[in-house]
Amino acid sequence: VVAFEPNRENAARFRKNVDRNPKLAERIELIESALSDRDGELGFVQSDDMGGASSGSHLEIANPPEEKLVYRQFQTTTVRSFRADTLISNGTPGPDLIKLDVEGGEWLMLQGAEKLFEHSRPVLFIEVHHILLMLRIQEWLLKLNYRLTVLDEGNATPGRCFLVASGD
Repeated sequence: VVAFEPNRENAARFRKNVDRNPKLAERIELIESALSDRDGELGFVQSDDMGGASSGSHLEIANPPEEKLVYRQFQTTTVRSFRADTLISNGTPGPDLIKLDVEGGEWLMLQGAEKLFEHSRPVLFIEVHHILLMLRIQEWLLKLNYRLTVLDEGNATPGRCFLVASGD
C-alpha cells in the first residue's frame, strides 16, 4: 500500500494507526505529498482542526468541495506534488486499485496519471467533490472504456458522490 497525504495532521494520524498495526506496517508506505497534474510544489489550503469528519484540506488549484468562504480560517502552505506518472516512470508497475479522496483535486490527479492508465487498468474508488469534476472524470474514463457506478446514490449531492470505476 502506498498512501499520499500532504496534510501534516492527517499524516500524523495515519502514522499512529500504522504503528498500532505492526504486522501491516512493513507493507505500508506513506508519502507526505500530493498527487496532481504536475511535479513540484503547490499551494495547499489546510486547517489543523481535526475535530470533524474531514479536514477539508485541498490543493489551492483544486475545485474545493465547498464554497471558498468556508475556508476563511484555513492557512495556505506549500506541499510537494508529484504526477503519478513520474512516480512509476522507473518501471514500477501501476497499482491494481486506487482509492481517490483528494477534496476537489480528483481531475488533477488523473491528469497526472495518463501513462499509468495506458499501461494499467486499476479499479478506482473515487469521492468526487464537484459536479464539474464528475463530468470531466466521466468523459475521460468512458474514453478509456471504464464502467462507472455511483455508490450510495441516495446520499449523493451536487457537491459530492462516490464512484467505482472498472476497466475490465
